[in-house]
Amino acid sequence: MAIEFRMLERGDYTEHQNLKSMAFGRGGIRPPLAEDAPDPVGLLSTIAIFEDGKLMSSVTVEPYRVHFGYGTQLDYGGIGGVACANERRGRGYVQQLLIRSLALMEEQGQTISGLYPFAYAFYRKFGWEYVGHVQNIKLPVRELKRYSPAGWDVSEIDLEANLELVKPFYDAFAANYRSAFTASTHKWHDDYNAHDNRKSFVYIARDENGELGGLLRFRYPAHGSDDLPTATRIWTKSPAALHALLDVIRDIGVQHDTVQLQVPADFPTLSLNCSHATKIALEPVYQGRIVSIAQWAAGITLPPATEEHALNIHVHDPHAPWNDGTWTLTRTHTGVSAVKSELAFTNDIEVDITTFSQLAFGDPSRVPLQAAGKLPYASAAVNAAIDAIFPPHAVYLWDGF
Repeated sequence: MAIEFRMLERGDYTEHQNLKSMAFGRGGIRPPLAEDAPDPVGLLSTIAIFEDGKLMSSVTVEPYRVHFGYGTQLDYGGIGGVACANERRGRGYVQQLLIRSLALMEEQGQTISGLYPFAYAFYRKFGWEYVGHVQNIKLPVRELKRYSPAGWDVSEIDLEANLELVKPFYDAFAANYRSAFTASTHKWHDDYNAHDNRKSFVYIARDENGELGGLLRFRYPAHGSDDLPTATRIWTKSPAALHALLDVIRDIGVQHDTVQLQVPADFPTLSLNCSHATKIALEPVYQGRIVSIAQWAAGITLPPATEEHALNIHVHDPHAPWNDGTWTLTRTHTGVSAVKSELAFTNDIEVDITTFSQLAFGDPSRVPLQAAGKLPYASAAVNAAIDAIFPPHAVYLWDGF
């Protein structure tokens, strides 16, 4: 049996669609690619295993650009389309492709990676771990106060027709979150496209000078459904803008008693509405991974520091040997320098790449990781160095892949 690893080409489209149909589409029939159609998204960035010329397994590495805090933007590999033929599962094909994907991302300068797992334990074995958490909120809208902020106006817009207005506003807001896609790679069609034959309502809030200060996307559930109306895009620059949009959500209570919000961890839910009927569920955002420690250190920016800290950290990363080993991390004025050492010396701490990645993303940070036993307790000086090099940060994104 001849085994071949290679990147997919346009001619592999139909076979790849059939594999994905089996893995994700429950056998749904997918149309062939028209000769004049552009190359499908992700096809040419998919690495695959063939047996005697037949496609058996695939992993797609979609290229994105993301915000990573304090003005930093990084190149990012989004792992998707992880599939294996039913008759070849359990043979390690996906494992081999995931390991090869790490080398591919490192070579292409994709400093960090993320994925939405079918099982967290499966991807944890290869270095991806949960980063960040989201609030899923069931909000009794009739208990919301009416804010009526002075000078603010809220109106519905056609988002597709107003993208050039919204993109810089989105980037300014998304920069507050690690992993949020930049406006250049954010999937805007998911914000304005109709789903399930129902419209997405998009509202913007403007201040008294006409400046855009907030955006809200709202969707009603289907008739007869037990689902709640949802707001999954709430982007604001100020409390007044948030209050203006909450007034719209409150008035939705004419038709529904409760609205479901999906918002980042730093959304001030209980400070806005504290009620026994308010329900908050915390869920992990997704699994993230540092692909290259050296590229991460070279690419990030941190707030200016007045004191220098150094940390000797041994990182176990058997699937990415360029990361595996002892690193000296030094907190510089606005960032971090990273030097890998082959010399034997005492380590301040020892971690695997999953814990290192969580620290680098900023959520969870040192304190909860130490409480969970994932990060060793250390001296006050070492803890101060960890906090300086890996400051806590909110993680969130509005995109699927």
